[in-house]
Amino acid sequence: MISNFKTYFRQAYFLLLPFTLFLITACPEPPDTKPQLADCPVGKSPCEDDSTECCWDTTSHNFVWDIDTLGISGSLRDVQIIDENNIWVVGEIEVDDPDSSFNGTGRETFNAAHWNGREWEYIKIVSGSIELYSITYFNENDIWVCSGIPMRWNGIEWSYYHLWEMGVLNPDDGGVNYSWGYSSSDIYFVGRHGTIVHYDGTSFTKMASPTTQDLDGIVGIVDPETGAKRIWAYGWTDYPNRGLLLQSDGTDWEVIWDELNPYFEDEQYVTPTVWAGIEWFVSYSGGHDHSQVSIHKNDNLIDYEIIHKDYNGFIRDIGGQYSNDLFFVGYDANIFHYNGSTIKSFQSILNINPYNWFMGVDYKDGTIVAVTDMGLIIKGHH
Repeated sequence: MISNFKTYFRQAYFLLLPFTLFLITACPEPPDTKPQLADCPVGKSPCEDDSTECCWDTTSHNFVWDIDTLGISGSLRDVQIIDENNIWVVGEIEVDDPDSSFNGTGRETFNAAHWNGREWEYIKIVSGSIELYSITYFNENDIWVCSGIPMRWNGIEWSYYHLWEMGVLNPDDGGVNYSWGYSSSDIYFVGRHGTIVHYDGTSFTKMASPTTQDLDGIVGIVDPETGAKRIWAYGWTDYPNRGLLLQSDGTDWEVIWDELNPYFEDEQYVTPTVWAGIEWFVSYSGGHDHSQVSIHKNDNLIDYEIIHKDYNGFIRDIGGQYSNDLFFVGYDANIFHYNGSTIKSFQSILNINPYNWFMGVDYKDGTIVAVTDMGLIIKGHH
């Protein structure tokens, strides 16, 4: 009887419990009201966490400096860094040598020097007092220099290409002093009177030039995906010429900037100097009392921003690997660095005689080397 009562009580108890249904549903996500972050190109990042604008990334202005002097006189024109222990400079270097009979002065003249990580080794590429203007290094057995004609080191000896004797240039054409190449079978040379020459690995060809002004430099890039080339040559002679900029796809050349066709308003005559990366084209222009640096899109040069405008004297060369990490060097010992945000001058820090004019600079993997027309070599590193 008791057992049946317990069973009945349990059944009655559960029947009396209130019946509750718990229904679990997911809450909707709140709407995303933040703007989509900007899709920035290499070298730039969104200016803020929720920004649709792109700002340049910044690099360091901090460098440790060394200064070397080559020889007792001479002029250095160009430099190329392979790595911190393999650096080449070219120009004209005169050293004391009591055993030398050169000009009866007891001195010897060299055209280049090589830094091996411990010391500078002098190199005689051409006999006599011959100044080299540029160097293009592909590997230790494939080095090109210019001084009116191209010269090539093949690992054993130097070859000299006398373009007039070869029938490439006419008597009224100027010599070539500057070169740019993607490989030793695709090199472009420019020089005086607007002369442009191409080497395809087998033969030299004079290219049609849209100018007779002297050309003082050449840079280029190759698209890694398409193989398309963009090449720029630039020059400036004497007043009243204001300088000009040429562009090529590797086949045809055209003037894309001069005093009649500026891609931005300038204040007076200019002497352009340029540097190019895969996406960005950097241009300096300046006269006696102003200086301007602008960064352009490679595929649309009129899409640009001016990153610096001040007096800094003439700039003769630009070196760097990225458009937010560049060195600019020029007259009056002028040397400054752009880090993506600010400009820093090292002129007073280095305390160099302003009669030194920087003629060439290279900047690679945190090492910068600049050379002057009085034989100074400035080396800096992070």
